[in-house]
Amino acid sequence: MRHTLRLPIALAYLGCLAGPANAGEAQPLPTGTLVRVTAPRVSKGRIEGTLLSASENQIVIAFPDSEPRTIARRDLTRLEWSRGYHRNALPGAIVGGLVGGVFLGYASLGLCESDSCSVSLPAVGVGVVLGALPGAGIGALIRTRDWHEADPARVQFSIAPVRGKGVQAKLTLRF
Repeated sequence: MRHTLRLPIALAYLGCLAGPANAGEAQPLPTGTLVRVTAPRVSKGRIEGTLLSASENQIVIAFPDSEPRTIARRDLTRLEWSRGYHRNALPGAIVGGLVGGVFLGYASLGLCESDSCSVSLPAVGVGVVLGALPGAGIGALIRTRDWHEADPARVQFSIAPVRGKGVQAKLTLRF
């Protein structure tokens, strides 16, 4: 009897942890969003700018130092949009800890006067902690953009009437 109740309880618990599945939902990408586009026919590198408008055949991207550029949707191989910035405290702590641990481990080996010396694990531990603290601080000062990729084939354009406002255009990304 005990074993027959464990499976449904475990499945219900796992179902609660998993949360709702949102695979079929669409997320709108409003105009004014910072986008990064890869279009080999248009440019050798990635193109980064602000999304001005989009249709089923093309998108228009504004650049801070030049005129807006129209890119055909068939030329897109990759489309990304920025969710903002994030800081790098954890990677900085990892790099700083590794450097500090190696440095103090090597220093403990070099300061040993005995014939049979080995790396001191307490020195390595102290080096990891002492290196991770400034590493986390330096990493927190470094801000990088958080880019999210969308499959250009799943990008759709739609126009819908809005009560009292006229017509609304929307660029939709399907996952």
